[in-house]
Amino acid sequence: LFDLTYDYFRGHKFTLGYMLKNYSYRYAFNMIPQNGYEIKADLSLERNQFDPSFEVSEDYGTLSLVFSNHDTYRFNTSLKNNISIIKSRRIALNQKFDLGYVSNKNIDDFFYYFGGGLTGLRGYTFYDRKISGTELYLFTNALRIPVFIEKSYGFLNFIIQNASINYIFQSGIAQKCSQGECGEFYHSNGIEFRLNGSSFYSFPFALSYQVHRPFTNDGSNKHYIKLLFEFME
Repeated sequence: LFDLTYDYFRGHKFTLGYMLKNYSYRYAFNMIPQNGYEIKADLSLERNQFDPSFEVSEDYGTLSLVFSNHDTYRFNTSLKNNISIIKSRRIALNQKFDLGYVSNKNIDDFFYYFGGGLTGLRGYTFYDRKISGTELYLFTNALRIPVFIEKSYGFLNFIIQNASINYIFQSGIAQKCSQGECGEFYHSNGIEFRLNGSSFYSFPFALSYQVHRPFTNDGSNKHYIKLLFEFME
């Protein structure tokens, strides 16, 4: 038997975190947050060993382990703020700021922040080099408009109770990257449609479909579908 695994990364991480939430919850709050704020922050000490070369042993013809150290401090913070625009209609504006900072600017890009995809600028792919680096700043504004709330529409084995349509605008910048492609602000916008209700055996479901496009001439649409028990933001 041959072991074909290749251990190219070893690491230890010590993290101190802080979180503060100040909300006044009401029905369908997770679907359309309308008040309050949230603060998250964490500071980590990372001891990383990484083998980016994937060198082949001349004697055995197999991959050799040649680790190099990529130790760093890492700081992350996330700030959320919810504003009720038309309280009677439950129309709200959700704002979010994300910051990521790595102290070691010579670290391998394996440890970079990647600012695209569902967790970043959604009009860009996750590994887009233009928004990856040792520093990342993301700004998100989401205008959430209910289509209906507290209804009971049956469809197959589903009961649909709430629906909303949302406009999402994002800006972001990544800095201090080795390849030199980062350092400029990029923007993205899109539409999200949310459904919330219950399914088999009264299990809750939260369905989200999003389509986003970057503010560039050569940009293409990016589509995202999520099906969970509850909305996470």
